[in-house]
Amino acid sequence: MSFGPLVSPEWLDAHLQDEDLRVLDFRWYLVGKNGAAEYAAGHIPGAGFVAMDDVTGEGPGRHPLPTREQFEAAMRRAGVNDRSHVVVYDEVDASVAARLWFLLRWFGHQEVAVLDGGLRSWGGPIDTVEPAPTAGDFHAGRPDRSQILDFDAVSRLGDRPLLDSRVGERYRGEVEPVDPKPGHIPGAVSAPYPENINAGGRFKSPAELRERFERLGVRPGAGAVVYCGSGVNACHNLLAMALALRRVLERLVAARRPGGDRPQSIEAWPKPSTALRRPCGRSSGSAPALLAHAIVQCARCAARSVARISATWIAGSLAEGFRPRL
Repeated sequence: MSFGPLVSPEWLDAHLQDEDLRVLDFRWYLVGKNGAAEYAAGHIPGAGFVAMDDVTGEGPGRHPLPTREQFEAAMRRAGVNDRSHVVVYDEVDASVAARLWFLLRWFGHQEVAVLDGGLRSWGGPIDTVEPAPTAGDFHAGRPDRSQILDFDAVSRLGDRPLLDSRVGERYRGEVEPVDPKPGHIPGAVSAPYPENINAGGRFKSPAELRERFERLGVRPGAGAVVYCGSGVNACHNLLAMALALRRVLERLVAARRPGGDRPQSIEAWPKPSTALRRPCGRSSGSAPALLAHAIVQCARCAARSVARISATWIAGSLAEGFRPRL
């Protein structure tokens, strides 16, 4: 079946009893509420809970990437199998669920989708029974570490856009609830993740999302880097880019002529099989956009040993293989 990057509440209701479906509650809150407590108070029937800490590694910053072994163990405890179709949800807008969506893909599990609209969109029953899932056989693949960008790599981005996924007031430094230094990395463009969502709490259409990222300076064949405060909300922009890409690829396939030619209207978009170049110069072939995590020292501090910003960089794109080439 066609699966992801989103599923609707109606789709989930129709497939909730599917043998290979695994639903994961991934609620987490920056301040205030507690995800585990919210899960215990009510969740989609059969859903397992995954805590943010279970898939957060050790090191500087608030949410470093987990190790391969840590992530594999967490997914097995959650009952995820290699054959599972995983649906991840959070409270409402996928600002948290997108992180687990990305991590599963980064570790090689492509059959994953996010519930559009989150738990608030779910019109079915709510359960308080906490199921004890059978341990899964999930195997985490080896992530592409060449996508990790450090301070020096970001400084060499050139004209490739650096997108700040946080809300505007944090970008402007007007409000900073958790990080030690307000403001944004010099040169970054404000790209608040809530602007991917419509008034009904669902993702905007692929056409609207594509137009949005083009306005932000994301160009076909170039690249973009996306960050936030700790690497959670930044994944929302990557998910939105994947949605924008989905419609492009559907049009590409539908418009293919018998001879294999493509119409000029979409000729400018790179082929999904476009060969990529790693920073070391070796070709890495075709691959989806990958998240890269870095602890970046504040670019406004001349002595880079002072105040650091923990950020997650997503070498994301509107087309597979559309990444920074450093």
